[in-house]
Amino acid sequence: MHISERRQSSRYRLELPLELDSARGQTRDVCASGAFLEFDEPFAPDAIISFALVFGGGLRVRCEGDVVRVEAREGKIGVAVAIASYCFD
Repeated sequence: MHISERRQSSRYRLELPLELDSARGQTRDVCASGAFLEFDEPFAPDAIISFALVFGGGLRVRCEGDVVRVEAREGKIGVAVAIASYCFD
């Protein structure tokens, strides 16, 4: 059985630290409309999540999105997020 790809944009493997109020984590990969994040703490599906991607040189991209999937992955909690909005900080 072949499962069709639902993503509308290319995905890029990118590991960046994340800042959140309640947890720390990192990205596993990102695309124009979403990201797959890894945390030590679980998040609820359908939750709204706000986080900042931390780039070198102090650049932060603040994002808000919807948790679309949560899964256990290699000792971490994987969280797929559909990004609804972002701004450079």
